Amino acid sequence: DSNNVDNDFDTLLQQLKPSAALRLLNFMTEDSREITILRPVRPMLLLGKEDPDDYTRRILLTDEEMAEVLPRLESAVKEGLEKAGFFLN
Repeated sequence: DSNNVDNDFDTLLQQLKPSAALRLLNFMTEDSREITILRPVRPMLLLGKEDPDDYTRRILLTDEEMAEVLPRLESAVKEGLEKAGFFLN
């Protein structure tokens, strides 16, 4: 039954660590660094900013930047969900 398969998959996802990922590809760079391409199992949101050295790249925020941005992001998301009729309390 497809409902059982969906329920089993949902149960499995709940048991995995938030950082669980499938390894898709490993390769070595010319300077002998190992690169791994992963596919996250759970949906995730990455916050980044423009790389000051290369406007075509994005880099992750520092801990200090995250501490500043995250509360504002959480507030904006909560407000948007509430306007859509979803209340988290």
